Amino acid sequence: MREALRRLLDEPRPEGAPPVRRWEVVLVGLGVALGLVEAAFEPNVTWRPVAAAMVVVLVPLVLVRRTRPLTVVLLIFGVQALVDGLVWLTDEGTTLVGVTFVASVTATYAVARWGSGREISVGAPAVVLLSLVSDPTDDVPFIAALVSSTLWLLVVAVGIIVRTRGSRRRERVEAARLSERELLARELHDTVAHHVSAIAIQAQAGRLMAQTDPASAAGVLETIEDAASQTLSEMRRLVSALRDDAEAELRPQASLDDLSALAEVAGPGPAIELDVIGDAERVAPSLAASVFRVAQEAVTNARRHARNASVVRVEIRIVRDEVHVSVVDDGDAVASAAGRGSGYGLIGMQERAELLGGTFEAGPHEPRGWEVRAILPNGEGR
Repeated sequence: MREALRRLLDEPRPEGAPPVRRWEVVLVGLGVALGLVEAAFEPNVTWRPVAAAMVVVLVPLVLVRRTRPLTVVLLIFGVQALVDGLVWLTDEGTTLVGVTFVASVTATYAVARWGSGREISVGAPAVVLLSLVSDPTDDVPFIAALVSSTLWLLVVAVGIIVRTRGSRRRERVEAARLSERELLARELHDTVAHHVSAIAIQAQAGRLMAQTDPASAAGVLETIEDAASQTLSEMRRLVSALRDDAEAELRPQASLDDLSALAEVAGPGPAIELDVIGDAERVAPSLAASVFRVAQEAVTNARRHARNASVVRVEIRIVRDEVHVSVVDDGDAVASAAGRGSGYGLIGMQERAELLGGTFEAGPHEPRGWEVRAILPNGEGR
């Protein structure tokens, strides 16, 4: 129990809180207008000027609920509890109007969804206690308190559930990105290692063949050899740090020649049509591996998730200093990546393209189907 409480108190605010959207400002404006009308004409509302002032002051606070969740929830419930407590002591009625109640629910959800662990541990009990003060009653007080507390705790629970799902999704997205970075680093290492190994061999041969100025040539070549060997050692150390404890997969680096294997996949699913346009010899080995990975992932997604698709067309177009990758299927149209699986494969492809200094897009293809498009520079990337 103590450990669980410590973890809760140490929980930071979740990342990725969206900014205030225009439609939220419009809804708050409409809510304030409706609240003023209710405060003016609802028969059960007492202290109408106070109720109207509460609407004008408290309802707009929901616009900053994601950045100041605890402050917002304490202000809304604290002011409501103070005013309604005074009303209950002096008169019958309430200052609570519908839009203020909606703001209370929104603020309670926000403190659980966007607050830190400490803010939740303060905000949730405060909501329960202040809600009891806001709605005092002499009729079966225990049952009324139990029902009120349960309802507000349910709102908190919904916020925590959504928060947990969002955190897990971000973890899976980050895992997909890290996996793609690891694979890319391994491929770049293999490519650079090949060239650096050649430099080391040439340097060794040059040192033996130097005739005109053996002393100077040998010294320079020895420096090149040492630098190449050190570079290989440092790159191995870097890739080892990027990898996890799992055994590294040992296989040759993929190339454009391996694309033909995509069209030969057996089993159920749409047929694969492959078209490579341009001089494949002009594509750098590291980029060829990335082109293959993007095409492979896009084809895999299409075969798994494209409903009623008959064909997947893969086109690799080599244009000047760029390589254009297009993978299109003729399956049923979908509105978003959610209709094509989890979307983590798309995240990995986008991460790879951006790391290489290229662009990546995925979306519906007219008149039907889904298309993955990537443009990769045929150079060093970034």
